[in-house]
Amino acid sequence: MGLPSQMMFRIGMAALLHDIGKVAMPDKLLQKAGSLTSQECALLREYTVLGAQILEGSLLLADLAPAARHHHEHWDGSGFPDHLNRADIPLAARIIAVAETYDSLQRGHVPQADRSSEFALTDLQCRAGSQFDPTVVQILTEILSGQQEQQILQEESVTKG
Repeated sequence: MGLPSQMMFRIGMAALLHDIGKVAMPDKLLQKAGSLTSQECALLREYTVLGAQILEGSLLLADLAPAARHHHEHWDGSGFPDHLNRADIPLAARIIAVAETYDSLQRGHVPQADRSSEFALTDLQCRAGSQFDPTVVQILTEILSGQQEQQILQEESVTKG
């Protein structure tokens, strides 16, 4: 994306800490199997706000608060907590949303996910423009495609030589 290295480092830090607000959520709620009630959903959605408040309390981490608060905002404005849309969502939050979903799909944290990179990318591409920033999804697709091409070339050179 052509971002400065310092900004990439801070986005990486935000990615590591984006769910910090979950420490304030009851374990029973976080570990509940099955559907959540509407009250439980509302309570759980507060963790992004709590996470931002925790980060704002630190001089060294305060700049990461918007990423923690807004990583569940959707490109079309249907997310939470503030229903931001498009470029109003901080770039770090848009990147984290795509990365977190890709990781969840690959690790099988999402029911019915087949854990393949192709499945995860297809899922993200289907939601680009509604849930996710289409540019971020496109860049992830290009990066992963480039990595796959490199891997194929390396395997071919090992086989030939």
